Amino acid sequence: MPYIPMGPKIKTQNKQKDGSCITLLKSLIAIPSYSGREKAAADLLECHLLEQGLQPVRHNNNIWLLPVNYSQQKENVLLNGHIDTVQPSGEWSYNPHQPVESGGKIFGLGSNDAGAALVCLLDTFMHFQKQQMPFNLIFSATAEEETGGDLGIQSILDELPGISLGIMGEPTSMHMATAERGLLVIDGIATGTVTHAALENPDNAILKAIKYLHTIQDLHFDKRSAILGDVRITLSQVHGGNQHNVTPSQCRFILDIRLNERYSPQEVMDTLQQKGDCTLRARSLNKKASAIPRDHPIVQSAKNLDVPTYGSQTLSNMACVPFPCIKIGPGQSSRSHQPDEYICRKEIETGRQQYIHLINQYISLL
Repeated sequence: MPYIPMGPKIKTQNKQKDGSCITLLKSLIAIPSYSGREKAAADLLECHLLEQGLQPVRHNNNIWLLPVNYSQQKENVLLNGHIDTVQPSGEWSYNPHQPVESGGKIFGLGSNDAGAALVCLLDTFMHFQKQQMPFNLIFSATAEEETGGDLGIQSILDELPGISLGIMGEPTSMHMATAERGLLVIDGIATGTVTHAALENPDNAILKAIKYLHTIQDLHFDKRSAILGDVRITLSQVHGGNQHNVTPSQCRFILDIRLNERYSPQEVMDTLQQKGDCTLRARSLNKKASAIPRDHPIVQSAKNLDVPTYGSQTLSNMACVPFPCIKIGPGQSSRSHQPDEYICRKEIETGRQQYIHLINQYISLL
């Protein structure tokens, strides 16, 4: 059973909402929801929404809600949070699935990334769902964000009505990411001839890999992003040979490439394949970079509210969708995937308020 704290009743309306958000967050923390294994957490969230008198729609472990006054004649704005987590790593002071509140902090796996954003976005949807608005505000809680799996948000894009804007909930200190780097991971292989190390070998796989990697190190992509900067290529792994006296038949390496929005993964892949005599295989060509136009009303809304904007180096569901997106949420990215992950109670209170202010400001500019 999920852990649900039995604290004193709080009288004010705002604190009741804060308490509801935090109770739901603690319940989600108490259920392991590793990416690809989110069923129990999705079950809990679906039951919670039904108990609130809502009508959730579910596909696999993805859940979404349409507003009461949904209209096909209006555009749709999507609030998206994810229910999956990475597996706990490192030495925790607490049980990662036993939510502990201490010193104004709520400790637990997924508290910061991205349970706090999820519950605040749900609260934002609840705040607006019965109001007459110039667009339909849709809430979604999706799976497999941490691994970019096929059964995450991309699996429901055909089920959702057409989306004109996405607001992705991630720990950004409530700063707004208006762009996000893409990711291209490449497995490379240089092949050569196996010989005894005492013999001359002009077809040494390791040396061929080194030559190619030197070429890549000096490679420059001309199209620079004003927000994300240049395409960045990092050599992260190399392996060749297992005996000192034998030159190997292969030298394997891995390239981690962080894209800007001016190049697609396929364009970068095609360029790299032309630069040397190595076999390259992309693990995925779907994790594109993205950037929303600077003159978009949601970006202007951030400026009007003095919300800092930036280009994000980390991936989120922004990479998986075809519509314009921004990323914003309570918590800090530096706490994600770390032992003793936590979110501050105050961050949840502020997050709820700032999401509502942002939506109201966006409405005023339409």
